[in-house]
Amino acid sequence: MLAETLLERTLGNVAGADVNDPGVLGRVGCWVAEVVTSRTLVALVRLRHQLTSQRGLQATTLLVEEATAIAWTGGPSSLEGPDALALLSPVPASDPPAHVRERAVMQALGQLDTRMSELDAFAERRAQALLADHRRVREAADALGRYSVKALLPADVIGLFVLLPKVD
Repeated sequence: MLAETLLERTLGNVAGADVNDPGVLGRVGCWVAEVVTSRTLVALVRLRHQLTSQRGLQATTLLVEEATAIAWTGGPSSLEGPDALALLSPVPASDPPAHVRERAVMQALGQLDTRMSELDAFAERRAQALLADHRRVREAADALGRYSVKALLPADVIGLFVLLPKVD
């Protein structure tokens, strides 16, 4: 739900919208966040999957879209989905100076290219989770058939945010 709201507010028609509304994010940003202990990069992404159902000789293909997030916290692991989105929820502690913000955003945009394989792997994991969910529902409904899900790559990065730790 948070992803849908952020996506709608970020990409929606902002004419007449309150630009001070904390629920309206730009496509890039940088702020100081108390919830992080190291520089953290959060990418809002739109994932698209091709869901194919086959019953007998009849095949049906659907396009499934998902808005979610992935966050890189500086360590070897990343946060995904609700855990990554939760980093965007708290009110920022402060704004860094303009030159720091601009440099951090430019660095993040440059690093995004090196993260594309991780984004693709994330999309593949989400595709497999969608397939597992779809099979569970079909089995519960006693629906016969074969199902497959294919991630449509590359993922669309719709927002990129740099969260900086609070420094005393």
